[in-house]
Amino acid sequence: MDELSTLKLGLLEALERFDRAVAGFEPVVLETDPAVGSWSARDVAGHLADWNQEILDAAEHILGGPRPRHQPITHGQSYNTMRVAVRGIDPWQAAAADLQASIERTAALLDRLQPEQLRAVGPYPWGEIGTVEHLIAGLIKHVDEHAAGIEEWRLRRLGPPPSERETGDTKAGRRKAWRTRSRGNETSRGRKSGRFGSGSRS
Repeated sequence: MDELSTLKLGLLEALERFDRAVAGFEPVVLETDPAVGSWSARDVAGHLADWNQEILDAAEHILGGPRPRHQPITHGQSYNTMRVAVRGIDPWQAAAADLQASIERTAALLDRLQPEQLRAVGPYPWGEIGTVEHLIAGLIKHVDEHAAGIEEWRLRRLGPPPSERETGDTKAGRRKAWRTRSRGNETSRGRKSGRFGSGSRS
């Protein structure tokens, strides 16, 4: 499996893990019950959405886009505290939608990348320098780590998350849609890059 495919699969699995961990709870519980430290599941979803957007803005800059004006973020804890306070009145549905949108933006970025672009080097949101590949891998790891924290909270309240059988239809649908989209993008990318013709990679 190539690097792009590995990242796409990891992204999908991290989101599915988070979705399973919050499945079955009423929104009021997800908004108010401390799940990870003092943060509710809503706070965690919003935190992930915010950092995903910061990471994607940085990745776009590394790939030639504009530099995010408020980066680098030099005080991560202050940023987290401020963003959780700003999101404190958001309903669960809004935070979950923002997280979903950030994952979809990540998937769209991966879909249009050439493998060599993963090796592009530039500044991360917190000021370090590294590759696009490691930046996106960090995004995926961050989602997965917080999904694990939500799983622990779920176990304390309800027992294990829904089985693969219970969530299989949703999971199968996502994977089918992702595979279909990826095949389409790979075909169009191949045509652009000369894989099926004489064009050069952009």
